[in-house]
Amino acid sequence: MNQGRIQLQIDTSKAVRNRAKAVAYGQGISLTELVLKALADVGDKELRVLIEKDLEKRGGRGASKKIIVFGLLKHDGKVYTQIVPNVSRKTLKQIVQMKVEPDSTIYSDGWRSYDSLVDWGYKHHYRVSHGNNEFVSKDNPKNHINGIENFWGITKVRLAKLRGLRKDHFNLHLKECEFRYNMRHEEIKTH
Repeated sequence: MNQGRIQLQIDTSKAVRNRAKAVAYGQGISLTELVLKALADVGDKELRVLIEKDLEKRGGRGASKKIIVFGLLKHDGKVYTQIVPNVSRKTLKQIVQMKVEPDSTIYSDGWRSYDSLVDWGYKHHYRVSHGNNEFVSKDNPKNHINGIENFWGITKVRLAKLRGLRKDHFNLHLKECEFRYNMRHEEIKTH
């Protein structure tokens, strides 16, 4: 050990980072916010101040300057996306109730805003716990969210090719990705 620092093997370090990311995701905060929270808990004020100063220089934390997008993949394979101001229960409830029939089966990740789906009348709600490194339910392999994750992956690749977007144009590009995904099996006539 050197000056109180612990030397970790690379594999262990990656595993710890991945676990921390999963915990942060489950709590709805950035990895940096989770670290700051932990530092506050152990009382390392000096390190916390250094990290906060570094964040100020870099311009913020996590997704604070990003556009937040919510998406649904329906049983017919069609995607619906919407820019949202936040991912609170109230915000997501409005979209879910507008787009999803009450007797529908819903598959979601462990995001805490989905905790109330049963209270909202959706009796068939199954979760995949990314926080436990689960991407397909161990109990039932049909319980997964791979379809919507596939859409997000395709969308990110497509938007990355643009090398940045103006915020006022983002929705147009998002809806183009939605349209392309939804029409991917259709024959589009040009005349």
